[in-house]
Amino acid sequence: MSRPGFLLILGLALYTFGMRLMPFILSHFGVAIDPAHSFYPWNFSPMTAFCLFGAAYYVHKRWAFVLPIGVWLASDIGIWLIKGNGEGKRAWTFHESLVFVYASYLLIPLIGLALRQTRTLPKVWLSGLGGETAFFLITNFGTWYFFPTYSKDLNGLMLCYAAALPFF
Repeated sequence: MSRPGFLLILGLALYTFGMRLMPFILSHFGVAIDPAHSFYPWNFSPMTAFCLFGAAYYVHKRWAFVLPIGVWLASDIGIWLIKGNGEGKRAWTFHESLVFVYASYLLIPLIGLALRQTRTLPKVWLSGLGGETAFFLITNFGTWYFFPTYSKDLNGLMLCYAAALPFF
């Protein structure tokens, strides 16, 4: 099985990093991309694809876990440098539920390991959908758990998931 070269992996990592930073860079330079008033796909990132690709192709499986976490951490630092964590507003980067984000990006490569031997279109689609679903469920659970917006019962959790559906 052919394995990706260093330049391809570096290019994918830089593309993933850049796409995550793009809305914050544009906003910094005055482009109006407020999530409430724009059509920009806020929080759009090819990170799930990057996780699945690594799990399917990297010679050493550990890189499928290490590289996405490194790219996400680097982009979190970049967002923090651009936006900061100003008081009185929800932090864009280093917030309480961040552990759930990182946990989801450790789980997605496990889903992608099913692609190591055979990569059929249905398997790729199901892996992508499974990865996105896992990310959605895990990170919104973290939002429900840490933020006082929702009651800490099953009804509050379901309201949190329902509110997040437009971002799924």
